[in-house]
Amino acid sequence: MLKVGGIIKFFFAGRDNVYIYTQVAHNFSTDNSKFKKGGSGRLGIGLPVFKRDNFNITTNIFAQRISLDLEGEDPIYEFEGEVPMRLTMEGSFGISFGIQF
Repeated sequence: MLKVGGIIKFFFAGRDNVYIYTQVAHNFSTDNSKFKKGGSGRLGIGLPVFKRDNFNITTNIFAQRISLDLEGEDPIYEFEGEVPMRLTMEGSFGISFGIQF
């Protein structure tokens, strides 16, 4: 899956480098037999856990929504009577770790 989109970050004033962010992306499938397109949105907060002058190691806590359009595609699980429609994962939550330069 290829993801193309953008992210907007709002850094709070101060030296702690805490920020909130929103991310919107459009997903393109590299295997068109399962799905062709979809979208995702994420809202989160970034908290630095290890800070240096050149880089920060951060933890992100986020909520995400993903929607994939499966209509007219091959069945995923190949069960009898399976009709692919729209797959939506609402209200998924997560934690990620990253390095910021």
